[in-house]
Amino acid sequence: MLRSEQPDEFSKFDGLFDEAKQKLFEKAEEKGGDGIVDVAFNTEVVRMSVAPKFLVVHGYGTVIALPR
Repeated sequence: MLRSEQPDEFSKFDGLFDEAKQKLFEKAEEKGGDGIVDVAFNTEVVRMSVAPKFLVVHGYGTVIALPR
């Protein structure tokens, strides 16, 4: 998550997408998959009570397994 107090630090956004990709790869391995197709990302700004806003990246796709 990236705090909204740093709105001009766009270079940090790449790290959020990289984290989401890594988690997708881990989930695919857990499910016995060989890869992920149709990967997409959604971003969302979340406010938590009195805390500052956060940018959250959600990644999703379809896990595939190749025939053995």
